[in-house]
Amino acid sequence: MDVAAAAFVMSLILGFIFYFLVSKPRQHQKNSSEDYKRLFDGIPTPMYIYDDRTFQFLAVNDAAIEQVTPCPRTVSQYPGAC
Repeated sequence: MDVAAAAFVMSLILGFIFYFLVSKPRQHQKNSSEDYKRLFDGIPTPMYIYDDRTFQFLAVNDAAIEQVTPCPRTVSQYPGAC
């Protein structure tokens, strides 16, 4: 094998190694954000995310909605049910 072919093979190997080293943290970052979303949505503590300039809510979990409206929608249509 001549020097040019060896350099080409070596660059391919290093390219694959570099690709997998760079792409693995991105996959971990994607899984991490999904874990935080699952935690935010599933936790029984009321939580919300808001914009600190406008104080507008950006996200609210189900526990926070239940804290504000304790009646289920099916029950709340009957006056005096809750």
